[in-house]
Amino acid sequence: MRIIKRYALATLIVFFCTQMLVFAGTQITYYVDAANGNDNNIGTSVTASFKTILKAQTVVRTVNSSMTGDIYVYLRGGNYTLSATLVFDDRDAGTNGYNIYYAAFPNETPIISGERKITGWVLHDNIKQIFRAAAGSTIQTRQLFINGRRATRARTFDTLANLTIDTAVGHTTTSINIASWKNTSDIELVYQASWTNPRCGISSITTSNGTALLTMKQPGWSYCTNKGITSVGGSFSKAPWFIENAYELIDSAGEWYLDRTGAINGTANTFYYKPFPSEDMSNVEVSVPVLERLITVQGRSVATPAHHIQFIGLVFQYATWLLPNGNNGHSDAQNNILRWKGRGERIVDAAAISMRYANDVNIQRCVFRRLGGIGVEMYPGCQNNNITGCTFTDISANGIQVGDIYGAFNDTSYEAFSNPVDARLVNKNINILNIYIDECGVEYRSAC
Repeated sequence: MRIIKRYALATLIVFFCTQMLVFAGTQITYYVDAANGNDNNIGTSVTASFKTILKAQTVVRTVNSSMTGDIYVYLRGGNYTLSATLVFDDRDAGTNGYNIYYAAFPNETPIISGERKITGWVLHDNIKQIFRAAAGSTIQTRQLFINGRRATRARTFDTLANLTIDTAVGHTTTSINIASWKNTSDIELVYQASWTNPRCGISSITTSNGTALLTMKQPGWSYCTNKGITSVGGSFSKAPWFIENAYELIDSAGEWYLDRTGAINGTANTFYYKPFPSEDMSNVEVSVPVLERLITVQGRSVATPAHHIQFIGLVFQYATWLLPNGNNGHSDAQNNILRWKGRGERIVDAAAISMRYANDVNIQRCVFRRLGGIGVEMYPGCQNNNITGCTFTDISANGIQVGDIYGAFNDTSYEAFSNPVDARLVNKNINILNIYIDECGVEYRSAC
């Protein structure tokens, strides 16, 4: 299958001047500068740049109803830290066959991020060399990065003594010290069941006569123990591979823990981290992803898709995926598809760029890194889209997902994506070309 797509960019003459970069055949050009811009500016020159992408998007919506040429939004180099997901829909579409470009300013690197910086680290435990810092407010995340390096959530591979399993309730063990750990409802048991990597949270721990009963969270435990031949408790896995996410497990350099109940000086939520000897906690950059999606491209209906939007030369980093924090756990079957007994199946659904009802959308020469979910996902209603020349690295689950499994089983709350009557829901003419993929599935190991 060959797709021929007309790009006005291919035949244009580039003009340079001191204030603007303009392409022939362009209707208008805007500039965004996170460091030096101001959203009160007009945005049409480098010296009068907007500050935020959201402002540029809002302005573009006022001039794209009947386009006479392409519209360019150039992002200057620097960090564009989002407080909420950027939502592009049919109101953001290019019209009359023209495109709207969100592109890196020449020779510069704009970074779109869903992070929060954690500062103010102080020594908490001198003997173990554990540092702490207040989050500043309530926070949820499953990843922490030190100077761009993914740190390890506190864990142990030590086995629980005399472990038994009850697929209706949980485990018993004579390792009763686990009952003394703080915040037991944060603890996850992580299993290695053939090609899958299910995770189940502990609901409570009680002790009696030298035995601890680990009651697991429901319905996640039911999901993990009833997902076919890779079920926890089946022939592949009866005992956890490792135990994760407790302060008491911080014993190796590079491990961290978030106490979501703990407060320092009245400030909710506290991070703990044991640095490597080479790390000076007064001079490190600590980033935690808090947004699950950085950008969504989705028409308001299948009849009104988002279309003719282009992303070029951008870096997307620091997004998370929070569903495993809850009672559902992570009951993976394969390829990051989760099997939920009695409720059908679903897929890991948090991506740096998430698309649905989106046509003629191109992602070119972008970098996707340091992500807790997916790089790019295309749900049904995606047609004539390209991902070209991009890099995907250090991603917890899949790099790229195309398609959906909702409606394939017994969950009738979603459209029948698996066998749609409406041809507009069919994913087709999607090219994924010249992609570099490295270190995907680093956290949810049943990923591709």
